[in-house]
Amino acid sequence: MKSSFSVLALAGVAAAQVPAWGQCGGAGFTGPTVCVAGNTCIAVNDWYSQCQVGGGNIAVPSTTSAPGSVPTGNSTGSPGAFRFLGRVNPATKELTWPGTGVSFTFTGSWASIELTSVTGTNSVDLVIDGGEPTVISNVEGTSISTPAGLSDGTHVVVLRKRSESLYGTIVIGDVTTDGTIGEDVAPTRRIEIIGDSISVGYGLDGTNPCTNSAAVENNPKTYGALAAEELGADYSVVAWSGKGLIRNIGDDDAVIMPILYTRYGANDADDSYTFPAESAPDAIVINLGTNDFNYLNTRDPVDATAFTAGMVGFVQSIQTHYPDANYFLMTSPMLSDNYPTAEDAQHTTLSNAVKAAITELGGKVQLVDWPTQGADVGCDYHPNAATNAAEATILAAAIKAALECLKEENDLTPCQPVNDGQSSGLRREPTSLMQELLPLPPPYPEHARFALRSITLRETWAPASYTKPIVTTVATSLTMQSLCTSYGGADRIPRFFESYGEVVVCGSHAVALRHGPERN
Repeated sequence: MKSSFSVLALAGVAAAQVPAWGQCGGAGFTGPTVCVAGNTCIAVNDWYSQCQVGGGNIAVPSTTSAPGSVPTGNSTGSPGAFRFLGRVNPATKELTWPGTGVSFTFTGSWASIELTSVTGTNSVDLVIDGGEPTVISNVEGTSISTPAGLSDGTHVVVLRKRSESLYGTIVIGDVTTDGTIGEDVAPTRRIEIIGDSISVGYGLDGTNPCTNSAAVENNPKTYGALAAEELGADYSVVAWSGKGLIRNIGDDDAVIMPILYTRYGANDADDSYTFPAESAPDAIVINLGTNDFNYLNTRDPVDATAFTAGMVGFVQSIQTHYPDANYFLMTSPMLSDNYPTAEDAQHTTLSNAVKAAITELGGKVQLVDWPTQGADVGCDYHPNAATNAAEATILAAAIKAALECLKEENDLTPCQPVNDGQSSGLRREPTSLMQELLPLPPPYPEHARFALRSITLRETWAPASYTKPIVTTVATSLTMQSLCTSYGGADRIPRFFESYGEVVVCGSHAVALRHGPERN
């Protein structure tokens, strides 16, 4: 059930002004509603609004007294104790990209998020304690407050932008409460989604035929956001409608997505993003190609070879910042093998171009196919909530297989390569030693003379039945692909070299266990 909410605007100039901490509104209130300079009228509940110094920038009195009366007592509200969601430039505090927002925990009966600037039209979701979102389809005013009648206790508040940057932006100020702000702990997993209107949530809440707007965009219900939710992960979306990998839709000759990706905020300068280590994603999802391949006889079809080269270059540029991430390259549900004509086979052509890029990239990169959509569409034939939810399950399974690589205890078969999209795995194990390069002495097979790099410098993967400490080595002379190719073909998974005390696993979780761990 959706709850009521308060969006508070500055009142116009009036003859009488309300002093700090005085009542300025509420049900049945007929007095002055304009606060003295330096104060803002904040709704505490349906019956009582109060002038707060600095628009809610300092601790405010307790509101435990009866509605309509002047509150008494003191609180210890802590302004600014919140966590940004998504890619938000801390210097500007501007919510630009879809899905950006804030999250915080507080103990009390109400909290308020200050909005220092609102430009254009923005829609947001306000979620309290993981419940159903309150949808604010057009944000206005100077703050957003928690619903009236909230119980006095500990609550988690999440505000996320539903709409994209081309419609508008929001600048966040401080967060205040009648109680105390607590620590907001971020999930350990992080997922980044890079894309176009599909990843934005363009027209997701609409019913075709309809016109897209900020009100019908719904980023928190897109496939990427839902997959992250299923995996208990934080997510960040860097997406812009109409943008492509090597060319945009129609006659849009403005910057393409790989350039926009280098921006901190969507409206910041190119190359302004600093790629902070604490924001490094575990999984990066790239869903581009819909606008590159969309031509509808108004321009020449895209060169698939050029698209492949563009994808390789884009992924490699991201890998310089996030070398340990798993990459998931998606096809488009809006491309069909029957439209504009069967000869175009756009969905298959895009899929083959992505597969070619994956072959060239190697390592922790895989294809996630999004089949051509059916009748479940929103505005301008974009995928609606049902279509997004169906693909979210597929994407979440692929990410889960790559990040967890889980399998049944005593199952000694190696983890499947990520590139085949299948799910099986090995357990995570801390490593006791890392070396740059260590030749493995005879009688190891020729193609296993050097160990491969592990998934990170902190941990590797091992069958659940191994109990001894593991020493992992790093090779620079052999790639994962060359090792796998030399042992029965590029798509084959090496067996356990039991007689040599060596375990080698092909695919993104390539591992060598040098010290012959014993079995239970």
